[in-house]
Amino acid sequence: MQRPFFGWGPGTYAFVYAPFQKSKDLTIISTNFGDGGNAHSEYLSPLAEQGFFGFLINILLIGLVFVYSGLYYIRCEK
Repeated sequence: MQRPFFGWGPGTYAFVYAPFQKSKDLTIISTNFGDGGNAHSEYLSPLAEQGFFGFLINILLIGLVFVYSGLYYIRCEK
């Protein structure tokens, strides 16, 4: 919510997520050093790192892959 349009930058999720994690959700493997962790989601990672615009671009690219692969499949000879 602090940087909704442009995010924190590519590859920065591991370094900036710790302050936003609630203390009740911390586990034994939680870290504040940026030495691990990711969003574990192909949708949330771009949203956190690249913001809303990066998220839309990724969704567009994923959609184009499905559309063009579907069209290619339809046009292929069987």
